[in-house]
Amino acid sequence: MFATLNSLHQVAAVHPDETTETVLTASDGLASPTSTAVRGNRLYVTNAGFAEPHGAKVQSGTIDPAGVNRVPNW
Repeated sequence: MFATLNSLHQVAAVHPDETTETVLTASDGLASPTSTAVRGNRLYVTNAGFAEPHGAKVQSGTIDPAGVNRVPNW
């Protein structure tokens, strides 16, 4: 499962043992992320873009769910 941390501009992976790991940050282009969705090996993140100069958008990247490795594609 992936969770957004809006005010921190982060996306975290939540593992089955309930540990968490930050997998995307503002340096990956996040700006107030609000939700995530996974389809196949694609992770989609909606950004509200509250902080200037960012605007609202949807970003996507390829993920390896088994290793929670990501290769951002944005």
